[in-house]
Amino acid sequence: MSLFAPADGIPEDPVTGGAHTALTPYWPARLGRADLSGRAVTVVGGSLLSKAHDAAGAS
Repeated sequence: MSLFAPADGIPEDPVTGGAHTALTPYWPARLGRADLSGRAVTVVGGSLLSKAHDAAGAS
């Protein structure tokens, strides 16, 4: 969930991570690593780090 309320002093988060969260389970098997990084290429921009875990919580 992303929340912003500029009138209340909560600015918009430039990177919510929604797409990255959905893609994190997909890429590790194809790239051969659990640690991934992503970048939102927008005017504001931002970076994310994610780590894939199996169902038991191991990376």
